[in-house]
Amino acid sequence: MPVDCKCLECGKEFKVKPYAIKRGRGKFCGKECQYKWMSKNNCGDKNPNYNNRWSDERKKEFSESRMGDKNPFYKGVVSEEHKLKLKLIHTKLTNANKKLEIPEVKLDSSILDKKKYMGEYYVKNMEKLKSRQLLNYANNKYEVLYWYSDGLMKCGICGEDHIEFLCLDHIEDGGADHRREIGAGGGRIHQYLLRNLFPEGYQVLCNNCNYLKEYNRVQNKDKSQSIHAIRVRTQRLKLRLQTLYRYSNGLMKCECCGEEDDRLLTIDHINGGGKQHFKDNNIKNLCEYLHYKHYPEDGYRVLCWNCNKSHGQYGYCPHGTVVEDKIKEE
Repeated sequence: MPVDCKCLECGKEFKVKPYAIKRGRGKFCGKECQYKWMSKNNCGDKNPNYNNRWSDERKKEFSESRMGDKNPFYKGVVSEEHKLKLKLIHTKLTNANKKLEIPEVKLDSSILDKKKYMGEYYVKNMEKLKSRQLLNYANNKYEVLYWYSDGLMKCGICGEDHIEFLCLDHIEDGGADHRREIGAGGGRIHQYLLRNLFPEGYQVLCNNCNYLKEYNRVQNKDKSQSIHAIRVRTQRLKLRLQTLYRYSNGLMKCECCGEEDDRLLTIDHINGGGKQHFKDNNIKNLCEYLHYKHYPEDGYRVLCWNCNKSHGQYGYCPHGTVVEDKIKEE
């Protein structure tokens, strides 16, 4: 529910969503009032960051944490194999973005010239900006994974070493709440960790192990033992196994890598667009949706969490892919 707020400059009342207040918003009704207030109360020596420089101790700590062989990009510490993987990721994502159709943007004449110029610039250079953004994301992710895996670049549980499968895990759980609190969803969590000099409390896991950790945590929670609750859980499990059985042609394993643990199997949209499909049809449980639609034959398959996320994020899966040959072909 929106929360009532009052502008610090003009006193006008307006409504803001709770998540925006956690991110420090909800103080001004618009940019104009914000700039006026800042020009009066946040200028010169009134600014808390005025003449505020890093202390010598902090400079030393930062330099020691990133210098020499502690920096993952120092003089070849990054193996040639992972360099090739990074190059392949960047190439694949760049080629995928070239196929995107650039939409026509109609800008209102009342918009400021600067905003109009930036909007037109983004539309004209969308491909270049997307490519640069994806490359920065890949570099930040690599550096963070390198740091929290002590340079091993592999899952801390099963030893999976494909960078496409690796992710960052909160050791003490509560990762979603923490990202929401600091406003660092998606790839911004990597920037947050880099800015804060790699705080403790994180580890590197593959997507499969990360999901199994969350699965075991949920299973160990106290659950209702009422007859209705037990019946609902049983029906959902039965429906899920039935859906996996149908779309795996009775094999009950990942179509890409052959993973047979049914806890790790998921339903994947072959042609992509799963997020938009969920949103358009208001889907909360895909297995129930497919059951009510009488299991449509085309457009779905069974993948494990590793393969599913790799296909969704990078557009390919490294299983059965030779990195060097792919780069030579391109």
